[in-house]
Amino acid sequence: MRDRHHTQGHTVTKIAEAWKVTPTAMSTAMRAAGITIRTDLRGVNARDTSFDELIVRDYLAGDPLLPLVDRYGMEQRAVEYALRVSGHKPRTKTEAAALRRQQTVAADAARYALREGALARVAEKAGVDEATLRAALDAEGLLLHDLDQ
Repeated sequence: MRDRHHTQGHTVTKIAEAWKVTPTAMSTAMRAAGITIRTDLRGVNARDTSFDELIVRDYLAGDPLLPLVDRYGMEQRAVEYALRVSGHKPRTKTEAAALRRQQTVAADAARYALREGALARVAEKAGVDEATLRAALDAEGLLLHDLDQ
């Protein structure tokens, strides 16, 4: 029994089936024989680890925990476990909020960098200077950020 359980990795249930007894009877007999029963969840109760790398990748890219739960169809504790096993601790609410602020600032900076010089380019295409274009936009009640929508 010890060899099948520890060396070959068979579960108590599998060994019990081979001996044609219940798993409870088998675990009682194993304990009586001084065999330590594994609790590492190998075998039929093994946790599906196929998404672990993807979970960690997405989490480190800044995705919050709950969208990962939805995306991979797992329970929240399974996603948290996947992170802990890979050496990452789930973010606190404060850390998550700070990361969202950083991401928002970075996205705004990227958007403004793309937009920089846009007014001058449009004014040049229209054959007017920036001040004239800005005055025309203001006269229509349009702000530059309204043009993004």
